[in-house]
Amino acid sequence: MDSKSLAVFTMIYERKSIRQAAVELYLSPQAVSRILQNLESELCVPLFERSVKGIIPTDAGEYFYHQAVMLLKGMKQICQNVRNIYGEKHTVKIVCGYGVLSALPYQKILNFKEKYQDIEVYWREYPDKQAEYEFLNKDYEIALLVKHHTLSGTQYDICDLYSKKVVILVYEGHRLYHRDSLSYEDLKNEALIMEGDDFHIYEEFERRCNENGVYPNFVAKTGDISFCHKLCTLKQGLAVSLDFLMDDFKNEHVRAIPLEDDQLRWSVQMISNKYAALSQAAKKFCDYLKG
Repeated sequence: MDSKSLAVFTMIYERKSIRQAAVELYLSPQAVSRILQNLESELCVPLFERSVKGIIPTDAGEYFYHQAVMLLKGMKQICQNVRNIYGEKHTVKIVCGYGVLSALPYQKILNFKEKYQDIEVYWREYPDKQAEYEFLNKDYEIALLVKHHTLSGTQYDICDLYSKKVVILVYEGHRLYHRDSLSYEDLKNEALIMEGDDFHIYEEFERRCNENGVYPNFVAKTGDISFCHKLCTLKQGLAVSLDFLMDDFKNEHVRAIPLEDDQLRWSVQMISNKYAALSQAAKKFCDYLKG
């Protein structure tokens, strides 16, 4: 039994599905099933009951889940505290959502590195949901994540950093090309292109559309925002994008038109665990960005 097995088990329990757990963990369903079978063999008890309706935790599974959650949190905190006290005191490990550093802007990171030349800044970028998973399950001290209800302030220190507006890219010749702003009603029945399910902005955009009586017609979903822009230039549909990206995307035949809904924002937060001892390097980085 190891931390990976416990993490897989807790995800199966929370998603009530081996297939969905595999999606969240970026593993194959076969690998998840094998880990669960090995865990049940080691414990000599079934943790779930299988049926045509899905899987249901047994009494042993219910008990094991709550113990596993506490164990995982304790193991993560112990490892991080030990590493911060005795490990890489001059390295800041950060996990980010895609696009976060581009909007920061990155010059702020360069300024920090120039000010604290003895501190190395190490980061990895992932789609929003995977970035959250990496932060919750790996040894990153700080996360720069797109705002979402997944993480609350009860366990985490959360600092709002910045917020960007949603824009709609419209190609020349389209009926909406000369508009100054667009409503959800304007987008009704339009072919839409945007980032997919791994990004929170997709969920929020779809939710706000539905609340306004519009059910978006997505003809393409991608993890590469630049590809959304390219498809728009090819007149495959209107692309949902963000205002700050327009500095890098210039095309005289495509316009970025603001969405009238100012409540729909792409907001970024800096997050750290309240109950983990931050290294001195991480504290300096947090104070720098807050300042």
